[in-house]
Amino acid sequence: MIQCLGFERKHSLQTSLYDIFGDYQRRYCHLVLKLMLVLWVGVANAASDDNDLDYLQEKGQKDIWIQSKNDKRRGIQAWYKQEEGKHTRTFKIEATIKVPMEQTAMALVGGDSWKRWFWECLDSKLLKKVSSRESLFYLKVNVPTPFPDRDTVLRAVIEPYSKQTGKLVLRFNALPDYIPKVRGVIRAQEFTFKIEITPLSNESIKLDLEGYVNPGEDLPAWAINFMMRNAPYSSILGLERYVKTHGLDDNIQFEFK
Repeated sequence: MIQCLGFERKHSLQTSLYDIFGDYQRRYCHLVLKLMLVLWVGVANAASDDNDLDYLQEKGQKDIWIQSKNDKRRGIQAWYKQEEGKHTRTFKIEATIKVPMEQTAMALVGGDSWKRWFWECLDSKLLKKVSSRESLFYLKVNVPTPFPDRDTVLRAVIEPYSKQTGKLVLRFNALPDYIPKVRGVIRAQEFTFKIEITPLSNESIKLDLEGYVNPGEDLPAWAINFMMRNAPYSSILGLERYVKTHGLDDNIQFEFK
């Protein structure tokens, strides 16, 4: 369908609509595309309305958390706020999920698995295990067409769980100059967040995440707002699903407690 419209897709589909239906049914393709265009206009207007609502909520409310998601069934709540002097929103997540602490931490600091659970992640790989409490890994994320994809190198630092603190703390920050830039991909300069993992039992945790990502000032407000609304929440869902099915990676050991 996308090829019928003549749009370019960065990560192309394997077949076109004509490959499936054949030339004979071209008129049906045109009818479907007309319906798609009607729906597309509706979605675009809705997105515009969302941005207008976001603007009204944020106007005069700098540095105030605004709730964007309250999923009681899955135990996930999300907020954002627009801070003075920052190009994009800071985000926050509180979640209670049924996964073990160490398996979750390994998925976060190991690096390789991000492409399996992080929102729109195209590639991820561990670059270096610095120590039992530190790692460096590469991350590449899909960005809506026509804008270039983004990547960065993240440094993860572990503050192990202790009975005194009652939690495991993971801190992440970008090292944009650690490796050469990739042609056609924009290197994100700011990618910072902190995750606190509090074990509730051997099989469940409370996760508190707060972070800030600046994907670049070339992106319009609607694209950034869309990413900030969807990425944190969707990533937590993906993380929970991944940990439940994958288990602990025995090849890379870190000190979590």
